[in-house]
Amino acid sequence: MPRTKKALIIEDDPETARVFEGALARKGFAVSVAADGLVGLNKARAEHPDLIVVELFLPSLNGYWVSAFLKRNKLYQNIKILAVSSMTAPETHTLLAEAEIDNFIHLEDKTETRRNSTILMEKIDLALT
Repeated sequence: MPRTKKALIIEDDPETARVFEGALARKGFAVSVAADGLVGLNKARAEHPDLIVVELFLPSLNGYWVSAFLKRNKLYQNIKILAVSSMTAPETHTLLAEAEIDNFIHLEDKTETRRNSTILMEKIDLALT
């Protein structure tokens, strides 16, 4: 029997985390959630997920730092990391590259994305290819 893929969502907005959790569960992932960067980093180290969806702007440790730490450690460097945010800055793509984040999903409007998980599923599918 194939191993169930594991996903970790590191997102401080509970509604957005729930939408991601449902979308990934429908794709067959066993999903775990953390509401801040430090808790997320500790869960990633303990659970070794196949996929991490991380908000860039988080309490305690931001998503860039969490990603950079994991990608620079041989034990975790193969975890696929998708960064998400409704905010961007001119330096966002440079920071994404420096943190070795695999892909970025810009959520133009988190409220609309939460209401329409189909949009979110399409963005996840595109990001995973």
